[in-house]
Amino acid sequence: MIIVRLDPKRLTNAVAQQKPGTSKLGTFRNVINPALSRPLAAPFAWLIVSLAQADYFVCATVGPGPEKRGNLTTSEAKDLVEKIEEYKGYSQIAAWALLIVAALWTFKVIALQDDKEEDTTEGTENEELLQMEEK
Repeated sequence: MIIVRLDPKRLTNAVAQQKPGTSKLGTFRNVINPALSRPLAAPFAWLIVSLAQADYFVCATVGPGPEKRGNLTTSEAKDLVEKIEEYKGYSQIAAWALLIVAALWTFKVIALQDDKEEDTTEGTENEELLQMEEK
């Protein structure tokens, strides 16, 4: 079993160690975003997959299917099957909505990455080209 532990002391210390004058966006980008993104990725993925399969959601909302229930009339069984199909649709919609949220979050994480994480060799190559052009 994998246990994800979010240490609040470490998070508050990292926020406190930010340079004076650092904007709230900088604090979010450098401290809070990485601290939340990594530990929440696996549970979020599990939730999306379980909602896409629709078994857990239907069982939690409707209960067991007609094959597992005993004394049902044909009209009750038909109503139950219709209700199950309806809630499977709701589960699929929720899964797609969460998948879109995950994609937007991933885009935001990538877009807000620090410039210092980029390859530093590009800067030296550009400086060498500028020096060559000046000559």
